[in-house]
Amino acid sequence: MQIRVGIYLRVSTRDQDCTNQLRALREHAERSGWTIVNEYQDTAVSGTRERRPGLDALLADARRHRFDLIAVAALDRLGRNLRHLVTLLDELQHLGVGLVSLRESLDFTSPIGRAMFALVGVLAEVERAWIVERTHAGLRRARAQGKRLGRRRVITDTGRLRQLLASGLSYRAAAKRLGVSEGAVRRAVRENPILATLRAYQGKKRPPEREPTRPAYQSSVQEASEVTENPAPDRPVPAASQSTVSESSLTITDGTTPGHAVVLPPVAANGAAR
Repeated sequence: MQIRVGIYLRVSTRDQDCTNQLRALREHAERSGWTIVNEYQDTAVSGTRERRPGLDALLADARRHRFDLIAVAALDRLGRNLRHLVTLLDELQHLGVGLVSLRESLDFTSPIGRAMFALVGVLAEVERAWIVERTHAGLRRARAQGKRLGRRRVITDTGRLRQLLASGLSYRAAAKRLGVSEGAVRRAVRENPILATLRAYQGKKRPPEREPTRPAYQSSVQEASEVTENPAPDRPVPAASQSTVSESSLTITDGTTPGHAVVLPPVAANGAAR
């Protein structure tokens, strides 16, 4: 009966790759006559995490009985948490799936292999604790020496940022010109006294003065005065009507004596009687 095997690979950082693990596992499977059903991989995932995409897919296929054996290059690739490793081994035993680790040369399908599994798991957890302690010690030493930790600042050309802010650009517009985030611009302004002073000075600038608006009653009074000072020219009276008024005579009746009328002489244009 040919044994079906699932291969699990893991690296902790993106700078690493699984090439060496994959080559060793494929060569071992070929020598042992195993059939590789699938290869499961986790990249840039810590071994202390119990939930990983590749490991979750591996366990899901193990529950479906798609393979008979799980092969790993080293036990710490499967995990660095002893409690998680023991729980994982118990589940695999319940499912009837074996586990083989190449570096430790262990086959956990036998009682001796299971005992060694617990021992190696303890050592993997201790090694993880040592790595964390060494990392913290190095960070403490660097801080004591006055070294700045963390990634480098994004904005290095503060002169360019000062010119953009002096031209009146907002934080968002300046960040877009520099190709950085708005938060990086704000952090640079907080950390640079010159930029902070420049921004505070711009905030105190008065807006351009507008012409004061006049109330409605003042506008009406001023318009009325302008009309009084500059009256509109009189409309000329047609000559025909002037001659008619000046040349015609008027007949006035007293309204008491029938047929009695008083005839007035014609009036000239200047108002004198002819």
